[in-house]
Amino acid sequence: MISLLGILQTDTTSIPLQLGVGGIFALLVIDRVLQFISRKKNGVADLQEVARQVNDLWVWHNKEDDEGVKIWYMRKSLETAIVRLADNIEVQTELLRVLHEDHKDSYRSLGRIEAHIAKE
Repeated sequence: MISLLGILQTDTTSIPLQLGVGGIFALLVIDRVLQFISRKKNGVADLQEVARQVNDLWVWHNKEDDEGVKIWYMRKSLETAIVRLADNIEVQTELLRVLHEDHKDSYRSLGRIEAHIAKE
């Protein structure tokens, strides 16, 4: 019986074994699936194709951006958009505060003008 874990142990040049808990769990699940497929079809070529596809997926998901973060975690453009949105919200909040202060000053001035008119 061919096992993905056996493939990993014999071919460590293509897939480094520095995996987290999620990676190890995924390997165990894939290993069980491969064992099921081998019992179901008894085809070595099919298992090798599945192993190749799993390796392709690993390569695709192992890509990193310039900061060393896995690309599929968060796109740099999304992060940039979120930062710009936060900056815009901060500017708008400050503008709203200034407008509120201006409104309060205008209301006070209006009250003084009304009081002055009422005296006359």
